[in-house]
Amino acid sequence: MPKPYNVFIVYARKDADYLEELRGHLRPMERAGMLKIWCDREIDPGVKWEDAILRNMDTADMILLMVSAAYYDSSYIHEKELKYALMRHNRGEATVIPVIVRPCDFDADPIASSIQSLPKDAKPVTEWPNRDNAWLNVVKGIRKEVEKLDNKRRSIDINETSNQDFDPNVLEKGNIVSDSSNIKIAIIQDFDISLDISNCKSLATEPGSQ
Repeated sequence: MPKPYNVFIVYARKDADYLEELRGHLRPMERAGMLKIWCDREIDPGVKWEDAILRNMDTADMILLMVSAAYYDSSYIHEKELKYALMRHNRGEATVIPVIVRPCDFDADPIASSIQSLPKDAKPVTEWPNRDNAWLNVVKGIRKEVEKLDNKRRSIDINETSNQDFDPNVLEKGNIVSDSSNIKIAIIQDFDISLDISNCKSLATEPGSQ
């Protein structure tokens, strides 16, 4: 089974109830092994909480910002968590996704107003007639990001496989040696055959004919 993507959730204490609602809606993807969700509620007693936060933020594939007036009122979020989250986002190491939880003046925020937010049209979760529908819209947006990460992961796997060093010492008569999609060299009976799959050409040369 593929490794789950790490999700770090940034939230204000006053939004703890909304955090639990979001986690409940993300639970199916978590149980399916698609996501591993972390927030500061996971910190065990005796652990340095700031070290735990930075360590988990450093390994996050997605960082969700639960935006509200309480979020803007938190000095720690803006002086610590948000700065580090944006640094990783700008480096392409993680994706920051603002989730607009309650009405607030996020249009004045150059971050929340410039990065694609959830739910749809950045309508606050609490403003939807049915809050479950709002969270479902958020979950669908996160699932799209998972699909992008899946495509990125597959692309990296293919490149790593195709770039593996080719060892001619492993060749034996009658064997075909390949590095996934590209067949490099084949030795069949007394013929040396070089195959170029990209343009479907095959060149065969009998020993001693060159």
